[in-house]
Amino acid sequence: MFLHPWILLLGALAIGLPVLIHKLTQPKPTRIPSSTIRFIQNAVQQRRKHHRLRDLIVLTLRTLAVALLTFALARPLIGLQRQEESVEQARVVRVVVMDLSQSMATRNRNVELFERGRPLAAKMLGYQDKLKADLILAGARSRAVFGTPSTNLPALQQELAAAKPRPEKLNVQLALNLASDLLLQGGGETDDVRRELVFVSDFQRANWATADFSVLPEDTEIQLLSVAGEETPPNLAILNVSTQGRAEVGQELLLTVDVGNYSSTLRQVQVDVSLGDAVYQIKGLCTPGSRSRLSDKIIPREAGWLTGEAKLVGNNDALPVDDRRPCALEIRKPPAYVLITRQPASQRPSSSYYLERGLLPVEPRDNQNSSRLVRLDPDNFDTQVLADADVIVLDHPGRLSQDTIRHLAALLRRGRGILYVAAEPIDATNLRLLSEAVGEGGELPVEFFPPALTERRQDLLLTEARQDRAPFSIFGDNLKEAISPLRFSGGLSSRRKENALADDILASLSDRSALLVVSSHDAGVLAVLNADLGSSNLHQSPIYVPLMGELVQNYILHRGQGNEERICGEAFVVDLPTETGSLQGLKISGPSPQTENFGTLSQEAYGLVWSAEAVDEPGVYRIQRNQDTEYALVVALPPEESDLRSLTSDVLQKRLAGERRIQFNAIDHPEATETDLIWTWLAIACMFCLIGEIVALKLFRT
Repeated sequence: MFLHPWILLLGALAIGLPVLIHKLTQPKPTRIPSSTIRFIQNAVQQRRKHHRLRDLIVLTLRTLAVALLTFALARPLIGLQRQEESVEQARVVRVVVMDLSQSMATRNRNVELFERGRPLAAKMLGYQDKLKADLILAGARSRAVFGTPSTNLPALQQELAAAKPRPEKLNVQLALNLASDLLLQGGGETDDVRRELVFVSDFQRANWATADFSVLPEDTEIQLLSVAGEETPPNLAILNVSTQGRAEVGQELLLTVDVGNYSSTLRQVQVDVSLGDAVYQIKGLCTPGSRSRLSDKIIPREAGWLTGEAKLVGNNDALPVDDRRPCALEIRKPPAYVLITRQPASQRPSSSYYLERGLLPVEPRDNQNSSRLVRLDPDNFDTQVLADADVIVLDHPGRLSQDTIRHLAALLRRGRGILYVAAEPIDATNLRLLSEAVGEGGELPVEFFPPALTERRQDLLLTEARQDRAPFSIFGDNLKEAISPLRFSGGLSSRRKENALADDILASLSDRSALLVVSSHDAGVLAVLNADLGSSNLHQSPIYVPLMGELVQNYILHRGQGNEERICGEAFVVDLPTETGSLQGLKISGPSPQTENFGTLSQEAYGLVWSAEAVDEPGVYRIQRNQDTEYALVVALPPEESDLRSLTSDVLQKRLAGERRIQFNAIDHPEATETDLIWTWLAIACMFCLIGEIVALKLFRT
C-alpha cells in the first residue's frame, strides 16, 4: 500500500530518463589519420573497459536514486499492508472512535480538524470481507451507533457524515471502556477473530494525559490517527467570568475575567462584558502560555438577575468559539438577618444586643427590631421569614427542637450561611445534632463539649489567629497589637478531630480551645464563635465591627454570588434557593428557541432540585415564573478545551501504552511511525546514490 500510489506511474517513466540520457550522451566514433592503428586500438580497448565500468556504476546509481525517490514520495505503508493482508485470514472486529470534543473544531489551514478526520474514519468503515464494525461518537459522553459490531457499514458511514464537534471535552477513558465492551461482544473468546481499535482524534494533552489502554482486550491492535497540525496553533480564550464578594445594589463590585493565552507572545487584549443594558470594557496584558486575570470595578444600580456574555474584541485565532463566554450575576439588596435567641431585644446589655450592633453598626440604636434584622423565638418562628433571610445567627437559643434542627440543616445544605455563637453548655448538643442532620455534606473540624465543673473559662487570651485568612487578614501587621487586649469568657471546651482540616480553625484561645471555626456543609457554611459576648470585652474593641463584617462577607454571605457555572455535556444537580418557592408555575428557558435539553425540576424533601444528565448548548439558562427570573445558571465550554497542545507519539506509544503495541499515524507531521521511518530512509538512500555518482565520476576521470 502507498499513500500516493499515482507517483509510482511517474516514477516508472522517470526511471527511463537516466538510460535515455546515457544513450544520447554516448560519444560518437571519430576518424584519426595514422600510419598504424595497432597502438591506437590497444589504447581504445583499455579506455573502453574503463568507461564501461564507470557508465555501469553511474547508470545504476542514477536509476536507483530515481527509484528510491519515487518510492519515498509515494509513501509506502508497509505496516498497514501487513494488516490488510492478514484480514483475509481471520474475521475482523473493528471499533472506530471519532473524537467530537470542542477542540476538534480548531481550524488548521482553514479546515476544521474534524473534517480532516472524517475521511480517515470513513475509510476504516469501508467494505471489507469478514469485517464487523461499530462507530463510537466520543465526547463527555460516548455513544455507540449500534451497541454491537455489525456488517451494516453504510449505516455507520451515514452516522459519521451527520456528526459534528460538540461543545464539550473528551472523556477518553469512558470511550475506551465502551470500545472494550464492543470488541469483546463482536469476537467472543474465539482465536480466529482479529480485534482492532481505531481512534481518530487531535490527542489533546488535557484529555489524553491519563488515558489507560489496559482496559482493552490483550490481543487488540490499536491504531491512533492524529489530525492535529505539526505546530500548535496560537489561541486566546475566555476561561471564566466571575465577581469577588457579594453583589449588592449601589456597592462597588470587582468583576474579573480569566483569559488564557495559549501562544508564545505577549498579547494586549480587550474584553467587552455585557450585563443587562450595560457594557464594560476591560483591557490588559496576557502573558504567553498562561492564564491571566483581568478585572474592573462596577457599581450595579438595580437588584435582580443580570445576564450577558464576555467576548474578546478583535481576536482571530484557530478556535473562535471560545472567544465568548456567557455570564450571569444576581444583584441583591443589602443582606437581611434573622437572629434566633431567647434574649429579648429590650435586654441591654446582653450578648444578642452586642451581636446585633456588630452586624448592623449603622442602624439606629433606638429601634428594638431593625428592618434588616428580625429576632425569632426558637420555639415559635415563621419558617418563611427564616427562608427569606440571607444570614441566620444563633445566640443563646437554648435547646433546639428536632424540627428546628432539621430545618436549619436543610437551609445549610442548600447554601445558607449560619453564624452560631456558642456561649452555653446546651450549644454543644445543638451543634452536634446540626452536624448529624446535615450528614456527610460536612462536619466541624473540632468537637465541642461542655466545660468541666472545675474548669473556669474566664479571661482567656486570643493566642493564635490566622493572619493570612479573613477575617484577621485585614489587620495586617497590626494584628498582634489589636488582639492583645482581648479577653474572652464563657463558651465551650473543644478538641480537634482526627484528619480534620487545620485551615478551618481560624483562631484559638489560651486554653487551646477553638475560638472561631468555619466549615463548609454541602453548599452552605457554618461559622462558630465560641465565646459569650456579654461577658467578654470583644464588643469594646475597635476591631469588633470590622471583624464581624469580614466574617459575614467572606464566609456567611458567600452563597449565590451569581457566577455559578456548569460545563456543557456534563451532568449536574442544583439545589434552588429556598426563596424560589413552590414548583407550580416554574419553567426553564434556554439561550435560544431551538434549545431542547433543559433538564427537569423536582420537589425533594428539603426543597426544589434542578437536575440534568447533560446540557448540550452553552449559554444562560433561566428558571422563570411569570416571565420573572427566579434563578439563572451559566452553562459554558470546558476551559481545558482551549489549550490546543497535543501529545507526541512518543508519549502515546511508550508512556501511556504500557506493554501494548500502538501504531500512530499523523496527517501533517511524520514523527515516529514505522511507515514514516521507511520512506525517510528511502529519501536518505536516494541522497547517498547521488553522492556515490559524484564519487564515481571523480574516481574514473580520464
